[in-house]
Amino acid sequence: MKDWLDDPEWQQLKRRVETDAVPRKKPSKKPQNIDSFSYKTSSKLKNIPRSTSTPKPAKEENKHNKHIQKYNKKVQLSLRITLSKPKLPSLTKRQARLVIGTFVGLVIIVSVLVAIAQKAKQNPGENDGGGTAEQVSQTPLFSTLLPKGKQEDGINGGVRYDPIKKVVNYRDNIGGVQVTISEQALPANFGSDPGTEVEKIAKNFSADKPIYAGEVEAFYGISEEGPQTTIFSKKNVLVFIYAPRELDREALKKYITDLE
Repeated sequence: MKDWLDDPEWQQLKRRVETDAVPRKKPSKKPQNIDSFSYKTSSKLKNIPRSTSTPKPAKEENKHNKHIQKYNKKVQLSLRITLSKPKLPSLTKRQARLVIGTFVGLVIIVSVLVAIAQKAKQNPGENDGGGTAEQVSQTPLFSTLLPKGKQEDGINGGVRYDPIKKVVNYRDNIGGVQVTISEQALPANFGSDPGTEVEKIAKNFSADKPIYAGEVEAFYGISEEGPQTTIFSKKNVLVFIYAPRELDREALKKYITDLE
């Protein structure tokens, strides 16, 4: 029995199939080992410098740059000042003479006043109503009243005279209280009735309480703070007695009587 494989048609068909068959593609190159690729890649990455700072957001970076530019900005100010030349007012010859004359007059007046002031300092007695400078500065023009039996050199602290005020001052003791005595010449305008004028002056010092010591009428008053002021006239001398506190009335009357 004949095998079908030996059939000529079959054999022909087999050859056509083998001849027309599509040739197989060459296999692609074997891919590299994954482990070796990872090693090479990691070694290359080691050489890349890494940033140590955390990147700033874009908005914050722009704000920071603007802040720096604001203070680094140089401001150039160009200032130009133009001053006009002062123009002096034109004066006529008459006006110029008047200005010069006024200036010279002021200089002369000032010079005279300075000379008068210097002369007054050198001779203070010339404007005090008579007497030499030595007499006015050292000796009062009235008789000083002192306690009976005492002299000026026996007064504790001495007797002082103020040539400007023309007043004699000294300290003494009345009933155990230290007092200050002030004396001056009785003013000429007191006239023939000095008692009335003394009373007017005493009221100005709130000394409106009368006290009599012999023929002398005195006025005294005590202020709210405590001091006592006594005012009277005797032998053409106006006398003020100042005490830091109220005086004994009998001791005060005896002291006024003993002044001579």
